[in-house]
Amino acid sequence: IEQVFEKTKWKEKPDLITGNVLSIVRAATGKASVKLISFRPQRTVETTDLLQLPYVLAVDGSFPNVVKFVQSIEESDAKLAVSSFQLASAEGTSDFV
Repeated sequence: IEQVFEKTKWKEKPDLITGNVLSIVRAATGKASVKLISFRPQRTVETTDLLQLPYVLAVDGSFPNVVKFVQSIEESDAKLAVSSFQLASAEGTSDFV
């Protein structure tokens, strides 16, 4: 278990991680054809063995593309996890969320 845990840990210092995460998110938005609306770092969460660096972001795009974006984050090797996901309709007559 410890070997798996070590693979998922960032080696960089926390102040360098945000830039890396933003680059990963931007690349994923490009591949999924969605627009990054906002990217906000949140308060760091510290536990005994783990430091979590949460982010809140908003994207704009069609429903299938937004789902594709979330899946690409979850399935990547990028050491990122989606802990919450919300959708809101942008227009009543389209599939944009």
